[in-house]
Amino acid sequence: MVETLNFHIGKNGLTKEFVEHLGIAFKTRKIIKVQLLKSAASDREQMEKTAEEIIKDLPGKYNYRVIGFTIILMKRNLIKIPSKKKFVGRHIRRAAK
Repeated sequence: MVETLNFHIGKNGLTKEFVEHLGIAFKTRKIIKVQLLKSAASDREQMEKTAEEIIKDLPGKYNYRVIGFTIILMKRNLIKIPSKKKFVGRHIRRAAK
């Protein structure tokens, strides 16, 4: 089971120090939840704006999802998974000459 880390943004809003702490936390975690007080963001548009500001300031690439007053930040996987090739059969048939 993967343990997630929770951060809180209060009435002071998003600060530079907060983003720095998130960057440090992402060195050991892949998913972090950021909960906002209602005084920090009152609607979904402000939540989306705050999430965009967070991932813009973090080093690396991240995805986010907003659920209620919680932003779930996820570190993107930098390793590309090769696409699965279709299995054609056990033997390769050669064209007749």
